[in-house]
Amino acid sequence: MNTRAELELIRDDAVVRVIRIGDDPVRLGRDLANTVVLLDEDVSAHHAVVQRTAEGLSVRDLRSTNGTFVNGDRVTEPRMLEDGDELVLGASVRLRVRRSEPAAAARPVLEDLAAGTLHALDAERFTIGAGEDCDIRLNDGPARLATLMVHLDGEVWLGTSDGQRPLAVNETFELQGHTFRLNQVPVGRNATLRSAAAPRYPYALSVTLEGPGGAVATMRHLVEPLTYSVTTENRATLLYVLASRLRDDRAEGRLDEEAGWCDDEDVLVAVWGRAAMRQAPSNYSVLLHRLRKELEEAGFDPWFIEKRRGAIRLRLPEIEVT
Repeated sequence: MNTRAELELIRDDAVVRVIRIGDDPVRLGRDLANTVVLLDEDVSAHHAVVQRTAEGLSVRDLRSTNGTFVNGDRVTEPRMLEDGDELVLGASVRLRVRRSEPAAAARPVLEDLAAGTLHALDAERFTIGAGEDCDIRLNDGPARLATLMVHLDGEVWLGTSDGQRPLAVNETFELQGHTFRLNQVPVGRNATLRSAAAPRYPYALSVTLEGPGGAVATMRHLVEPLTYSVTTENRATLLYVLASRLRDDRAEGRLDEEAGWCDDEDVLVAVWGRAAMRQAPSNYSVLLHRLRKELEEAGFDPWFIEKRRGAIRLRLPEIEVT
């Protein structure tokens, strides 16, 4: 079966983890031996299993105490799953099924509807603003009005001073009176994205949890005489968590294209603790927005903190974690 299949783990109406379903069964439960470990109190040690079969995607309850439900119906025997189905384990764990056919090779492009121009998004970053280094230069406004983050899996995220969000194909959006639309065009099999991390973000990060007043993260520009320290506890802790994952992935030899990604749920637990999980996703968005704003006001381009559905990472050439 060539259909792409995923489970989106949802907390507080936010996707905090994306679980890809391959040929091996995905086992869910509290026990550490599961593929996906869920420490929620109403989840059984071995709660349910989702797997591919000859007929499609199915879920089976493993005699859990509090039950497995699909669209509100309790699962008593193997149940086939369709795109958009909501899977609930116990009373609190929500998972959304995502199924899609593999898309033909395509390249994301950005249409400037007023100018009638088409811009290929063939790098990991694409910027819009009045600055001389922007990919689309506007006549007025801020030097950096928006940053588009392009991921290898086809996701495109729009980041502005108001926040960040994913863009859908054919979606139209407006920036300071200019209207753009995300589209796709066919592309050859060998096309790849160009990495824009090094020229975009020539920064070094040094971070510790044991500074004089607690956690502290110091940013340093590798070319210009610019240094800044983040000392707010949860903001510095967030940078510590992300830097630690990037350090570990590089030590294991992961390619830069996939190094450093942390599931949002893991970040939430590291910053606020598991007891605050139910309320943390909304706090997380506020934390990330405020951290980016602080870094931008200090003179750094804040989009080295990169987001995709259910995960987050840093894109920096140099990090030090102590």
